[in-house]
Amino acid sequence: MKNKKILALESLRGIAALSVALLHFNTGSYLNNSFTNNAWLMVDFFFVLSGFVIAFNYLDKISSLPDLLTFQKKRFWRLYPLHLITLFLFVFIEIAKYIVEIKYGLVGNNQAFSSNNFNSFLANIFLVQNILVTNPTFNTVSWSISSEFYTYTLFALLLIRSS
Repeated sequence: MKNKKILALESLRGIAALSVALLHFNTGSYLNNSFTNNAWLMVDFFFVLSGFVIAFNYLDKISSLPDLLTFQKKRFWRLYPLHLITLFLFVFIEIAKYIVEIKYGLVGNNQAFSSNNFNSFLANIFLVQNILVTNPTFNTVSWSISSEFYTYTLFALLLIRSS
């Protein structure tokens, strides 16, 4: 089996991802039901399923430090570009908030750069926001990217240790 895709699991991952998206689009309409209200559980399910798929595909491919580096480069380039683009979009939003505060005296729910500050920006740049920042900042869901990246590192290290 050259491509180790288990289509049934891919479908379940898709259902989990869509249900989490529906949870975030809670509009008070028919989307507001017991399934979507509890869809936060699908985040854990999605991570467990993704971990299984990664392990299934890479279990016999990582046995040395060069293998780990190749694996991590693939993971990094899969996750980081969109994370970086989104981070800079949120920096732009913070700058716009700051301009509105200065020019018009209007302040939103939180003042510009109060939580989305330089320290949290650096944590996001280095993908350590889930480790170092206590409250989610900028793109709040990027905690999952931080967790995923370092969990993959731990996974690869455990594979090397076991070989």
